[in-house]
Amino acid sequence: MKDDYLSVKDLTDTFRCCAETIKRMARQGRLPGFKFGRRWFFPKKQVAELLARLSSAGHLRRDQE
Repeated sequence: MKDDYLSVKDLTDTFRCCAETIKRMARQGRLPGFKFGRRWFFPKKQVAELLARLSSAGHLRRDQE
């Protein structure tokens, strides 16, 4: 089950931004995720689908592809 989810740290590396940005995007519903206790969890499959949609729509900067 642990392999099915990404952490905030995983997404900061992927999106090349700070942890607060990831958390803010999750609270706003812009990233699929949920909070359990103090930790955020992001379903790998849904994040991969989001990245694919953003990439195909041209929303990612060249250095994020």
